Amino acid sequence: MQFGTKRWEGYTDFEDHQITKRKFFDELHDYFDVSVEVREEKTIAKTKMNWTYSYRPERSPKSKLIKAYLEHTWEFRRCPKTGRPFMQGHVVDVFEYEKDFRPDDEPEYDPHLDLNWRTR
Repeated sequence: MQFGTKRWEGYTDFEDHQITKRKFFDELHDYFDVSVEVREEKTIAKTKMNWTYSYRPERSPKSKLIKAYLEHTWEFRRCPKTGRPFMQGHVVDVFEYEKDFRPDDEPEYDPHLDLNWRTR
């Protein structure tokens, strides 16, 4: 999984990503465009979505509503032994905060709260 300059590989890194996301709550993933290209060796899906979530900065008595537009590329393959599909990779291609809905702080690097992402 790749998001900005951050990359997670394998089960341990994926678990680290899930732990990182614990600070977000009341998430809404609103997918409005999905395209799928089936190839012989893999399947590529591209998605566009709006992500709305709440985030409570460290030691803050209040949470903040964050809204962002995202585009993803997903890669799927089939296990040669079982034929079962599995996700091979996931890249966040575009991440743009909605105007007036970006985080105010960035305590330690987290691509989900990176102030360098553009605002629409």
